[in-house]
Amino acid sequence: MAFRSGQFAMANDLSALILSADSLHDGRGVAVPGAALVIAAGRIVEATTLEQAAKRYPEAAREHFPDATIVPGLIDLHGYLSIEPDRPDPMRQMFGSNHFERAWVTAKHLRRNLQAGITTIRVMGEGHGLDFAARDAVRSGLLAGPDLVVSGVPIAPTNSHQSDKVGFDGVDAVRQAVRANLRAGADCIKLVLTGGVNAAGNSARTLIYSEAEIAVAVEEATRAGCYVAAAAHGGEAIATAMRLGVRMIEHGALLDEDGAEQIQKHGGYLVATPARFFHPEGIEKSASKSPAIMQRLMAARQMQDRVMPLALRSGLKVALGSDNMHGLLYYDASCLVRWGASPVAALHAATGMAAEAALLADRGVLKAGCRADLMVVSGEAARDVGALANVQRVMKEGCWVEA
Repeated sequence: MAFRSGQFAMANDLSALILSADSLHDGRGVAVPGAALVIAAGRIVEATTLEQAAKRYPEAAREHFPDATIVPGLIDLHGYLSIEPDRPDPMRQMFGSNHFERAWVTAKHLRRNLQAGITTIRVMGEGHGLDFAARDAVRSGLLAGPDLVVSGVPIAPTNSHQSDKVGFDGVDAVRQAVRANLRAGADCIKLVLTGGVNAAGNSARTLIYSEAEIAVAVEEATRAGCYVAAAAHGGEAIATAMRLGVRMIEHGALLDEDGAEQIQKHGGYLVATPARFFHPEGIEKSASKSPAIMQRLMAARQMQDRVMPLALRSGLKVALGSDNMHGLLYYDASCLVRWGASPVAALHAATGMAAEAALLADRGVLKAGCRADLMVVSGEAARDVGALANVQRVMKEGCWVEA
């Protein structure tokens, strides 16, 4: 059986769980009918057939889900904690001074994401150390939610849409900002290279950091063994970032053919966030009273609808992020299918490809040794990615999540 991987560790039959369903998607682009997982101590011990699992672990507990698919827990590579999508000025929420309110909103969003099958979120910016505190609270069991991979304060110049009152201007300031985030425990570095689609003028295509500032961020991150993810929508920012060693582009809402080619040329990744642009509860709702923003949103939609099918056919490596559309990563996956990806490829983008992009070797795939992060969805997800919205159960590190 091509899917089967070797035994990771012998599990005690009494503590092991054999989990099976009519279908299984392994997170590496392979759909397997009738496969089973052996789970113990929060890890996947073996991926095999139900028959073989029963022989190896005759006393293990068993759970079978008919008319369902087991898939890896989803990995959201561009999420936030304290931002409500329908409130104005999201970046002011990120840097808000009412820490009680931000903590309450964070707990609400974490529960929503986990119940939607998202078992890992990479948080792409929070002020006042909220992301570090939330990560520690989740890992200690104080707070229920996905595991958090954090980037700290977004590194952006003064007056950009993701800066606090004062940003980071010049090579020395960028260097110190990267070092401060790393010292606080950041897993990666977020660098803001363009304005947003909902910002005035043509700022979403305008590069707002110099090459020297970008280069020093990459230098410092690389020295610390991590990477830079750049928030950029289009224009010269994408080619410049790729040439200077940035690992991935976030959003790319105005990505053109040349930008997609540059990402591929340099072995990079695109973290697409289509729900923010296409879902009616996204920018469309918050911009309903601003004709200028709606015009820019429509342009971004048209650009993505034109370029993304070409990029996917060319083999661009695409992962997904929900932005601040909490719990809607399944919608992002459905957008990939609408652009021509197969359901299996869309599932891969939200699982194994996301893990590869973010250097998360212990999750995103259902193989021996990985975290037992997974979910069970009704239907056959390898044929209909919409099944991701029909969550039956969610497991994180071998434990079922309470509804």
